[in-house]
Amino acid sequence: MKAKDIINQKFEFLELGLTFKILEAQIYQIEDVSKKYEWILHIRPERLVVVSYRGTLLPNIIFEECVVYLKKVEIDGKIFKGPKAISNILGIKKDAREVYIIKAL
Repeated sequence: MKAKDIINQKFEFLELGLTFKILEAQIYQIEDVSKKYEWILHIRPERLVVVSYRGTLLPNIIFEECVVYLKKVEIDGKIFKGPKAISNILGIKKDAREVYIIKAL
């Protein structure tokens, strides 16, 4: 999947059987990922990984060409904006290095 195709793309969060659609995201090219978070570049593509930034859990999806930070998603017709709301609705409560399997629909 290409970065340009990410907005309005639906994914299934397999651990919860939950489907979400990406409405807004920030895309980081691989070379723009800071050294502190380079470890996420070793994760298989199309995985959701959570990194902690100043105590906030930031949900990101890893792709071959980029990392996509989720800013706004839709789940069951409801909009969730911001990392805290998105992490809460996805049931993500753990700190960095947690990897979740997702599937593009």
